[in-house]
Amino acid sequence: MGFLQPLLLPFAALAAAPIVIHLLTRSRARQQLFPPIALLLRIQQNTARFNRWRERALLAVRTALVVALALALAGPFLSGVGAAPDTGGNEPTAFVIDNSASMLARSGGSNLLELATEWVQARLAGLEGRVHLLRLGALEPDEASLASSDLDALSRFLKDTRPYFGAVRALHGIKEALGKLPEGGHIYVLSDLRKTSWESEGGAIKLPDNVGVDVVDMAAVWEGASDGVVEMRARPTRHGTEWDLNATVALGPGNGKPDAVVTLRAGSTTVGRIVLNRTEGNLLNAVAQVAPPVQGEALLAEARLAADDLPHDDIRYFAADTRTALRVTLVEGEFGSVPLEGEAFYLSKAFLKVPRGGTELQPAIIRPHMLEANTLKATDVLILANVALASLPKESLAGIPDAVRRGMGLILFMGKRAESAEYNERLGAILPVVFGGEQAVDPVPGQAGIGLTAVNWGHPLLEPFAGGTQGGPSLVRVERYARLQPISGRGAVILRLGNGDAYLVEGRAGAGGTLVFASTADREWNDLPVHPAFVALVQQAVFYLAVQGSPAGPRNVLAGERVRLAWPDPAARRVAVRPPEGESFDLPVQTEGSRAWVEFAVPGPPGFYRLGGVPRDGDRQLVVAVNPDPRESVLERVGEAEIKERIVGDVQLRTADRALMGWTTGTGRQDLTPIVLLLVAGLVAGELLLGNPR
Repeated sequence: MGFLQPLLLPFAALAAAPIVIHLLTRSRARQQLFPPIALLLRIQQNTARFNRWRERALLAVRTALVVALALALAGPFLSGVGAAPDTGGNEPTAFVIDNSASMLARSGGSNLLELATEWVQARLAGLEGRVHLLRLGALEPDEASLASSDLDALSRFLKDTRPYFGAVRALHGIKEALGKLPEGGHIYVLSDLRKTSWESEGGAIKLPDNVGVDVVDMAAVWEGASDGVVEMRARPTRHGTEWDLNATVALGPGNGKPDAVVTLRAGSTTVGRIVLNRTEGNLLNAVAQVAPPVQGEALLAEARLAADDLPHDDIRYFAADTRTALRVTLVEGEFGSVPLEGEAFYLSKAFLKVPRGGTELQPAIIRPHMLEANTLKATDVLILANVALASLPKESLAGIPDAVRRGMGLILFMGKRAESAEYNERLGAILPVVFGGEQAVDPVPGQAGIGLTAVNWGHPLLEPFAGGTQGGPSLVRVERYARLQPISGRGAVILRLGNGDAYLVEGRAGAGGTLVFASTADREWNDLPVHPAFVALVQQAVFYLAVQGSPAGPRNVLAGERVRLAWPDPAARRVAVRPPEGESFDLPVQTEGSRAWVEFAVPGPPGFYRLGGVPRDGDRQLVVAVNPDPRESVLERVGEAEIKERIVGDVQLRTADRALMGWTTGTGRQDLTPIVLLLVAGLVAGELLLGNPR
């Protein structure tokens, strides 16, 4: 039994009023001073006895009348009449709970997910067979299969159900539940029936004859609206002494709230706040200027809306690197040997043009013996141009691999001084190639050298050349080069020579990246330095290694995606991760040779996840922005006909008006108000008769 207006039930306490009135007005015997007359005394005793019973009956009627009126106003009903499925018996039963973010939609004081778990909890006591509880979201543990008598363990599983912010698949959950019922049973699916959650996965599910499925529409109780943030894109660029954050925010349809607020943070400091007004097409655009953060810290942006009935998508997060300057150390192997013709001459020209975004390049051109260990600590990108490794200080040479693993970028240009055997021996642990010695190009009649071709023109490093248009690397001619043999799993070829040999190979070691050019940075082995492509390619190489989102890996991910981040210290065993809420957790550091990384799937909650510090002063903490899957904001619902197309067999679609109210269909709830009103009428008639005995 339930009530449509349970808040009116306290009015039943007014039943105390007739009792108080009765106690205050009850008749009392009076002493009379006239002579005793036996007949008169007997009549008085009979009258007093009758009045006592009449007054008690009148008190009971008036009290019941007040209670009945309160019940009638509360709207009593009897749920599940004639429509309740049989959840008793000893057959195996599986409950599939949709714990996706959209189930956080609020209905009264609870959200749909809380109502769903309460509904299951209320039915566990009536089961005798084995019970399987499954959640659609990939949280741990994602299922419980226990005897129904173990109510404590099942209750703990339900209580521990948390929202999952990635995309879920209801049909996948039903397939999993079928696997738990090899001998038959019943499956109950509690879902908000969003179409994106019920997309077909490889055709319809055919139920066995001994398995039935009941789908409970939990969202039938929700009549709210959502106007959440569907998407946010942001790109920070430096303009003068400040950063411009260009943010584009798309709003979903809903209750029409007119604006969103973007809060900007650098590190842990709030540096800006701007209100975005709705424009045509529900797109919000803003450019906010903020003071530059500390060198190397991340710019953390949040796009917030006023909270609505579907709160999970009212905020979006974004993280980006904000290096105010890139420190480039250029080591020239033939320093000053040919004025206006050496590597330093050509490479220095690449740093004259202001790069995109206004980020300042700070190049330092030095001779090999000037490279110090402290220089490596202050360098974002190190360029070795035709350098004999034996000419570098031993301490500095030994420190290059560690510096790369900590996040420094390394660019190598080969030449006659760069001996292959030295590079293989001293830097082989971090390089993506094995050097095979100097190679001259076979002469082609009428041509000087051979050209270049890209393996993939869509590679970020080749972005400035728009697919190999005029002026790009395809016009370069190479006459001599060092043979590069990419290492499987470590090296990826970006540019090849016309004969198929590798010309430009990239790789990673720890948190840092490497780029190896097979030829020189001057005109001795090729004519790349005199082509317009040279400046763009060198600049792009520096930015690609230093500010490509994060040298460690992806910085902006969706909940449920697997994140793999390079870690600078292969000797580390574990890395602490601080989520936006809740307790920190550790991740194991995985290693393979000189490479180290951490890997994990983020189920939520959304926000900024900070991976603990790295073992070097000045290194920044890695920050990953995690957002709910945008498909969780699509509230288009799937209908009964579509469900029965995707699940073939004994399938029933039902509505849960309240989690503890029971299963209801059109006739599955009997209204008790008319019966209570008839009772009120009878009590009123009784009160009139007893209150007026004449």
